[in-house]
Amino acid sequence: MDLHFEEWSQRLLNNCGHYFGIPVSNEDEPQGHFNVLHSYGLDIMDIATNADRIQRTRIDVKKDDLEYIYLLKQLKGTTIASHNNKTSLIEPGDFFLLDSTQSVELFYQGNLSHFMSIHMPRKEFLDWCHWKIEIGTVCKSNHLQGKALNVAFPEDNLFDERASGKETDFLFDLARIAFFKEKEHTSVLRYSDRINRFEAIKHIIDQNITNPEMSLELLSAITKMSPRQLQRDFKDQGTTFSNILNEKRLQLAVEKLKLASVNHNKPNIAFIAFNCGFGDVSNFNRKFKNRFGCCPTDYYQNHLQ
Repeated sequence: MDLHFEEWSQRLLNNCGHYFGIPVSNEDEPQGHFNVLHSYGLDIMDIATNADRIQRTRIDVKKDDLEYIYLLKQLKGTTIASHNNKTSLIEPGDFFLLDSTQSVELFYQGNLSHFMSIHMPRKEFLDWCHWKIEIGTVCKSNHLQGKALNVAFPEDNLFDERASGKETDFLFDLARIAFFKEKEHTSVLRYSDRINRFEAIKHIIDQNITNPEMSLELLSAITKMSPRQLQRDFKDQGTTFSNILNEKRLQLAVEKLKLASVNHNKPNIAFIAFNCGFGDVSNFNRKFKNRFGCCPTDYYQNHLQ
């Protein structure tokens, strides 16, 4: 049921703490829906909104006594999240970890976004994970870990009432595996299936795309696989290391440009280039134009609202 802004924002405050919706249009217009559900022994919020954004400041953090890690699953639309010094684009089927003890901005730009939020007690969950968790990161739907989480929360039956409190540990385990902070990646050699191994390799590239020194040789050192082995795996998937690395870096640049357009902040193109792993601004501009048909500045202007 669609709710007007005042009722929707009050439900957000009552059930999630001091998080505040910022409307993009008249507050009397329908804002979306907000339903409270229960599964895996945990509270789950089913939220839809066409707000400009949801925000929580450092001051808001101090107003809440209870602390949670929120596991978000994007159902429809997109969310741009600015959290834990990272900016992430969350697309349908993706999962995201949000820490209630930190400030956050979730941007929708007035477009309908539908997602769910699983409320996991913060200390209990972090103790379970030995505090080795990547907060403010996205687990993509096409990654192995994302696929496992989507089995627990399928699109056609998100809130299975049969998932009782006894299965909370199961959900914690899935989230721990999906967002585990790995210091070494020798685990890549565990995968006997080439497709699964390739997914793990792409995940490692994801974690290193901002490193301007990232190369096939560095990937070889991290994975303990020879460059020739890696090249064979890329070739089997119809691509190359360079193609994947450039695409991931360009997509990160797009996320930063979109966030700048949301805030109407004129982007520093050189800063974006270097923070996306490009060591040369002209090289970044050339690759961006080849991929998207326009330069980064024009892309930003085209997405201003």
